[in-house]
Amino acid sequence: LKSVVGIEEPTKPGLCIFNNIANAIELLNKHVEKDNKIVLHTDVDVDGIGSTYITKKILETQGSNNHMLVINKDKVHGIMQKHVDYFKQNPIDLLIVTDSSSNEIELIKQFTCDVLCIYHHELLHRDLSGTCNDGIHKYVIINSTIDNENHDENVKWLKSKNLTAFDNVEKYNGTKQMSCGLVMYEFFRVYLSCYSNPVILENMMLYQWAGITLITDVIDTLTERNQWYMKKTVANNNVESSLGIMMKQINKFKCQLDKTFIGYSFAPIINRAIRAGASAEALSIVMNNPANIMELMKYKKIQNDAVLKATTIVNEHGEVHNIVFNEPTIILDVTKLNIGVNYNGVIAARLGGDNN
Repeated sequence: LKSVVGIEEPTKPGLCIFNNIANAIELLNKHVEKDNKIVLHTDVDVDGIGSTYITKKILETQGSNNHMLVINKDKVHGIMQKHVDYFKQNPIDLLIVTDSSSNEIELIKQFTCDVLCIYHHELLHRDLSGTCNDGIHKYVIINSTIDNENHDENVKWLKSKNLTAFDNVEKYNGTKQMSCGLVMYEFFRVYLSCYSNPVILENMMLYQWAGITLITDVIDTLTERNQWYMKKTVANNNVESSLGIMMKQINKFKCQLDKTFIGYSFAPIINRAIRAGASAEALSIVMNNPANIMELMKYKKIQNDAVLKATTIVNEHGEVHNIVFNEPTIILDVTKLNIGVNYNGVIAARLGGDNN
């Protein structure tokens, strides 16, 4: 254990009282109680899918089952005008956007439904809640990178729901050392403390999804809070149900999660599907059919072929050679090679590695 999570034994972290969390919880619970139609907008990476997994599983425990999953086909982050237009024609009650879009405030205001946006990257404004342009629906933004400016107001509201849980809550200061999966987990710890029981999160082992997103988003895990999640995720003899099914499908000899497996086996399977434009398939398998995770392996060859095409040349003898650059900067135009733009990152990584 010490070699995995550090020398000190991490203690269970206290509740995260994010800026504006009272407004967010109140908005969400209104729709949960009525089992309203909720759309979960997922970002196109493992952190986004993990955030949605946590969200959907917890909502279902609270009797909210009327959900629609939405994810961009291409590796494009966040909501777009097409989403606004679509849901104007196909009404919903609540849109939950995770792992993107907190800076798209003008788009958020155009929706004709309530909007809850939860994110963990830099926020460029302070328009955190209000009424949409239709004058009816509300929007609330939670962002972990900003300090809790309305801490006392939040705690007063939270205590009205559960005095014991929030009797000694320290002020939360914003930090960038959180994945969106971790923000979602912490958000639902507070939500369940108000309206149900936070033990549900631990009983379902959803902390492991938070731990996975810390690893895949390359978040600094050497903090007291993040070390607790690493302890619960890595080298744990028990594995969350869906993760356990997928782990055994990927490697039947695996009995524990570890950073190598997560970073080099599990996450790449999902990311390759997303780069191939199959993000909806990846999301559906993770959410509903984890035993079919190996179906996504077909996208490995597609990615390998794209990288090979961009980084090698064939000489007159039919021999394949890596492209070698002698300049300190590599410039390679792949627009004429009929390669999807989603592969630019892995092509760049291959070129950088091949050319030291």
